Formats: sequence, structure tokens, C-alpha cells
Amino acid sequence: MPELSDFERRLQHVRSHGARTNELEGCLNAFHKMQGNPKVVNSINGVANFYRIKALLAWFDHQDAHNVIKMAWLSMVARRASVQVCGIAAGEFTNTDMLYCLLSNEKGLIHWMSQYLASDFFEAKKKDVACNDPSSSFFNWLQLKLAVQGDWQHLVARAHYFLNNIPKKGVLARVDCKFYIALAQGDIGGMEEALAEMVSPKVHRIRGYETTLAYEQGIISTWGVMLSKVAWLHGYKVDISHPLIPSPWLPVTPLDAYDIELDEFKEVNMFEPFAPKNTYIISDLSQWSPRPLGEAPLSYTEACEISGVSAIGA
Repeated sequence: MPELSDFERRLQHVRSHGARTNELEGCLNAFHKMQGNPKVVNSINGVANFYRIKALLAWFDHQDAHNVIKMAWLSMVARRASVQVCGIAAGEFTNTDMLYCLLSNEKGLIHWMSQYLASDFFEAKKKDVACNDPSSSFFNWLQLKLAVQGDWQHLVARAHYFLNNIPKKGVLARVDCKFYIALAQGDIGGMEEALAEMVSPKVHRIRGYETTLAYEQGIISTWGVMLSKVAWLHGYKVDISHPLIPSPWLPVTPLDAYDIELDEFKEVNMFEPFAPKNTYIISDLSQWSPRPLGEAPLSYTEACEISGVSAIGA
């Protein structure tokens, strides 16, 4: 039997998880049994992972882009609920969360995620916040949110700041900066050039296997997909026709209806303000509440003011 390629081995790994019976039922049972216990977040994340696997297999086994959108949405319904059910500390969202948020094409969820900044600003480091530290992964995660918001001033200023302060272990993140600068200028050629570099073997062997990725490792370019989706979100239809960035995933056409299949999460109000309380990581949590559609999102400048730090590019 011929040896499987890395792609095939990793896809088999996803399929093995997708073949597990009663996985969703087990997570929901744990959710009900552990009400009031902080560890209930594990069962909620289990639900999110269940739907993420479904999203990937909808594409790789059935070429069903519609179900990719639907399963991505359901995964993020669960992840979003973890913040309201378990509190802010459970909601340290990463690049994987933004991936499925963008794949959902749901305007409210994307608006919410772009301004869920508390998860970026409570990581203090060297008397600053990690999202202002180029050596921290939070720096790049915040860049993605600023790109979704269309905050070109700070996005570009921070991109140049990164390029002038490139950390040893972050050299491959230069490609993101190239993309963001091109995006702010509406330069489709520059964006596609950056995307081509992102999926190149030299970059993908590192960026496609980041530790925050799980099922996505090696079978897609998570950053390539996210950056492409952000470009489409702003009306720039980039497409480099590469299997690591599936072209049918890129349009931002929403579903006709976004139904929440699970009763456990139907009552969660996405834009319910955070309670005005102090936590061990953040004071007055209510200031960090994402704002509903139709209102300007919580901005980077506001977040810096709340945190008492200087904004890059102020």
C-alpha cells in the first residue's frame, strides 16, 4: 500500500473524529450535568468542535459549500455562547474562531467578533497588552479584527510597526502585513501576491500548522482563507485558485435563514451587554460589550483607552 501524503493523513484524522458516534449527545449531556461548574466550557467547546469537523467534511467529502457555511455558523453559536455562559475568561478566541466566523457569512456574528476585543487586551505583557506586542500571536489576531472593521489607519500603522520590529519567531507574519497594506489601498494584485506567498511551501509549512489549529492543519490555509474572506467582505474578489483556499468558500453570501438547531443555545442573546463587574483580568467588564448591528463597533482606540495603553498609530 502506498504511503499516504500528509494531506491525506490529516484528512483521515478529521474523518476519524467525524465518525465518532454520539459525540454531540455526549457533549450536550455534559453541558447539562455541569451547569454552574466553570468546566462546562469544555462541553460547549466540544459542541463547537463537532460542527467544525462537520464543516470540513461537508467540503472535503461532499463539495457542499452551503453546508460549510451552516456548520461554521453552528460551531460559532456554541463558541459565542461560551462567553455568556462561562464568562470572559472562557472566551480567549483565536484565529480558528475567526475562520469559522467568517465562513458563516452571518453579518451579526462577524460584527460581534470584530469587536470582541476583551480577549485580546487582557493578556498583559511587559506593562502593555499582548495585542500591541509583535512577538505575541495576539498582535496578528487583533490585526484581523481591525481589517474586518475596516480601521485602515490603525491596521496599516500596526503593519508598519510590525515590519519595523519583526520578532525572530514571527518573520513569516510579514506576509500578513503585505496583505493588510494592499487591502487598505484596494490593491487586488498586491493582495493576491501576498496570498500566493501564504500558500507557498516555505510559508505554509509553518503558518498552516500553527498550534492553535487542530483539524485544519495541513488541509487548508487558515490564514489564506481568512484574509481572502476579509477582502471579499470589503468588496475585493481576490482568488488565487489554490486548493488550500477553496474558491467556493470565498463569496460572502449569507444563508436564507440561520437556525439554531440546539435548544441549549437558542436563548443566548449575542449582543447582551456584559455584566458591570470586575474580574481578575479586567475591571468593569461592561465597557467591553460588543455593540449591535447598526452601531459603530468597539474600536481599537477605545479599547486602548479602557486599558490605559497607547494605541499604535494614534
